Amino acid sequence: METLDHIKAILFDLDNTLIQRQKSAYAFFCDIVERCYPGLEEAEKLKRADELYLWDGHGYTPKNELFYNLLNKYGFVCQPKDLADLWVSDLWKYTKCFPQSKHVLSTLRKKYKIGCLTNGNPHSQRRKLEVSGLQDAFDGIRVSGEYGKGKPDPEIYLVLAKDLGVKASECLFVGDYIQTDIVGAYNAGMTAVWIEPEILSKTDYPVQRIFVIEDLLDFL
Repeated sequence: METLDHIKAILFDLDNTLIQRQKSAYAFFCDIVERCYPGLEEAEKLKRADELYLWDGHGYTPKNELFYNLLNKYGFVCQPKDLADLWVSDLWKYTKCFPQSKHVLSTLRKKYKIGCLTNGNPHSQRRKLEVSGLQDAFDGIRVSGEYGKGKPDPEIYLVLAKDLGVKASECLFVGDYIQTDIVGAYNAGMTAVWIEPEILSKTDYPVQRIFVIEDLLDFL
């Protein structure tokens, strides 16, 4: 990895980087299945939750499409939009941080400006920050739904850098998803770090890779 002496700010993605989005989503899916189809045996409930988890595609499947798949397969007890609206209004209630997120942020903030850049609905993303206890851990926060553009558009990266009073070239961006987090950061002129816990996951993209958030402290 290139020398990081020039870095003045570290920007973080939120979901699957600082908070356990996949675990939260799965708990939500279990509750959705129970709500839509009460009385299922546990094995069948988990089977349907597993299907939702797979169809969700790490959050990149439109929610109307996701819940249409469920209702189309198992019976229309409501409309897909009803469940998509519930996703926006309630997912934040299941939010949990990765164990070391708060420690990493507080440690790095002693030396760097700290920012958060997250795609999604403002209500949901802001509530996730609030209930996770991370809301006050940042010097600047940008949510795509409030700005009108999101990752990987370089513009929103540059706006957050400006909020923090630094140049894009002085920023390090940490995220879990190559096609949005990492590509967008590079196109904005930032250094990027890819966080991916699965040992077998690979990328041809020229990026520093870490496995858990606390790995950042090993070279910063």
